[in-house]
Amino acid sequence: MPFGVTGGPSEFGHVTATRMHDLITDNICELFVDDGGSAADSFEEGLGKMLSILKRVRREKLSLSPSKFKAFMTEAVFAGGLVGPNGVSPDPSKLTAVVDWKIPEDASHLEGFLGLTAYFRDLIKGYAQLEKPLRDLLRAVDIPAGTKKQTYQRLMRSHKLASHWKPEHTKTFVDLKARLVAEPVLSAPQYDGTSFIVTTDASKDAFAGVLSQRIKTILPGGKEVNRLHPIAFASKRTSASEERYKPFLLEFAGLKYSLDKFSDIVYGYPVELETDCQALRDTLLSDKLTATHARWRESVLAHNIVGVRHIPGVINIADGVSRQYEGNEKEEGDGSEWSVEPEWESTMGTVYDLYNVSLSDEMTVLRERFKKEPLYLQVLDAIVGVQHGTSVRDKQRAQHRKAGYSIAEGKLWFVGGGTAARARARRECITKEEAVRLAKVEHDEGGHRHRDGIKMDMLDKYHSPKLDESIVKAITDCARCKGFGGTHLHSLLQPITRRHPFELLVGDYLSMPTGKGGYHTIGLYLDTFSQHVWGYMFKTHGSAKTTVKSLNDIFFNFIRKNVECKFLKILSNLQAPC
Repeated sequence: MPFGVTGGPSEFGHVTATRMHDLITDNICELFVDDGGSAADSFEEGLGKMLSILKRVRREKLSLSPSKFKAFMTEAVFAGGLVGPNGVSPDPSKLTAVVDWKIPEDASHLEGFLGLTAYFRDLIKGYAQLEKPLRDLLRAVDIPAGTKKQTYQRLMRSHKLASHWKPEHTKTFVDLKARLVAEPVLSAPQYDGTSFIVTTDASKDAFAGVLSQRIKTILPGGKEVNRLHPIAFASKRTSASEERYKPFLLEFAGLKYSLDKFSDIVYGYPVELETDCQALRDTLLSDKLTATHARWRESVLAHNIVGVRHIPGVINIADGVSRQYEGNEKEEGDGSEWSVEPEWESTMGTVYDLYNVSLSDEMTVLRERFKKEPLYLQVLDAIVGVQHGTSVRDKQRAQHRKAGYSIAEGKLWFVGGGTAARARARRECITKEEAVRLAKVEHDEGGHRHRDGIKMDMLDKYHSPKLDESIVKAITDCARCKGFGGTHLHSLLQPITRRHPFELLVGDYLSMPTGKGGYHTIGLYLDTFSQHVWGYMFKTHGSAKTTVKSLNDIFFNFIRKNVECKFLKILSNLQAPC
């Protein structure tokens, strides 16, 4: 299936229709967009239908997502509704925006909540009497006549409710929430051609959406009326990147999020959009969008949108849902850890539903080797394209990281690294356990060297998470170094001034009594990394001339000689017969 293209949903429908059409016509299974289900009145009948479906999937070489496959359920969410013995009812997961609404901390939050409940007051019997305790709290706010909008909002936010809140207010608040998410206010979707209405709102704090529909109701007197019933609610906190969006892009992202959330209910059916942002209409019609925003627009226009209406903010029912997060700290699971994605696959969960992914032997060995290293496992999965079940943020992070890695010779390599003076084409990735073992070898064979000396040698060849910790463990486990006492061991673990040879040379002159040959001045030079010391004798006092002479000797007779020796060794290795 060609995922990532605008024809993805239609291609999915074509594949399932051509390979499973007879199961659909025989009422063995039902398909709605990317959801499939089967129902029966007895266990034996249900088991027979499930076996027929599974055999067909195997015969046609399709695959099912284990995380989305559920069997022997009394109730199940299908096509956006909860289907069970009691019929079709709203999906509880699409009501959390109201169910999880916390007790308002100030008058502004309470006003947003009552604005939502009051919008559906004609569906709640005795609403005025029910909401009176909460409405009295708002009336207690001192708002001078002629107050401007910004001043009004500031006064409402500054009026805290903690000292005025009583148990009766909590009871009323909970009761109103319960009324919103239950019949007769809440209704199941009606697929009789009536348009769905998606009302959205967005701010730098949150996105919110309300899905509703005008449903025919027969009054006790026999009169038939159309009333607006809510079907589902959606909300999420904005992520760190979304907070920086411009206002019209916030509204755009809020619309994309809401349609993604309600897609399993409204896809393919008429949808009317309501928003309090006029610039959003111009954005949808613009031909100068970025690649990401263009994909947002394609995702929005993929729905059967039959109308877009601008409504004033004061009657936007989604405004209160988004305002509940205003001024509150972000929490885990509130949506702030992920951003709205431009692709439809990430929201539908079908990226790998029709792929049969098998790993090579080489990849299996690498995954087993790095099973305790989450960083490398993410990179390996990103390289081969296996990311099913991970969060959107983890997918993006893995895609970014994999650019710095490659697989060759049965090993995982970190490409590049080091500094300009010590650049390396690639370094082998090793686990923490392997790093400890190799660090111990370097420590023992190198004369029980300092931590940074070991790290310099290992960074030339290896890449490992938290390498410093591995080296410290290798040194602290060394029995010989422990025998010299804690002071010696502590000195080996202290960082040195520089991490590369000859990065910093320090020197000084010592005046001594005149000795044999007339020498009375000593020039001492120290490489702060290797702790190597050079000494020179002079018959004159230290000067620029003696300093230059000493440095020339260090460079030409020590550094250059060592570099040439290493170069000759490399040449000899290259010329050695295979």
